[in-house]
Amino acid sequence: MNNIKEFDGLSIRAMTALGVFSLVHYSRKHAINDSNLIQFGNKMLDLLTTNNIPEWDNECNQIEITGLGDELPEELITKYPEYQNTISQITQNIREISASQIYGEWNPKLSHSVLHEVQKLCQIQINKEFDLKLFKMHNAGSNGWGATISNELIKKWKKAGNKVY
Repeated sequence: MNNIKEFDGLSIRAMTALGVFSLVHYSRKHAINDSNLIQFGNKMLDLLTTNNIPEWDNECNQIEITGLGDELPEELITKYPEYQNTISQITQNIREISASQIYGEWNPKLSHSVLHEVQKLCQIQINKEFDLKLFKMHNAGSNGWGATISNELIKKWKKAGNKVY
């Protein structure tokens, strides 16, 4: 599962989407259905179209699952106690893909390594589950974020993730 090189050329926005799609795969595989986890995934996907990344990041701090290492909601822990540690680690790593890059200079290898960790935790091979060429269609630009992603490309990504999203 060591395919960090495969992530070369992916923007932060694309890596975040791949992280969320991997979480959805993990949740389906283990029959985990939780509204707070869905809210987290949706908020992370809001990154694809936001123009104000610091504002988006602040909004992420207001939801039940922030991905910042805080305890998961009680109902999720109660319903899925055997998965709480893994879910916590997955959500933290998904958030870290972008959080580690918001205020500093873009370091693609940092985001690649975090996405690789998501992949390991979700027990998925991202390069086999998703057409990475499609996700690389979004230009990362010099800062890693690139422009907001068109609804057309988002639809293609979701369709490509049809098995999991």
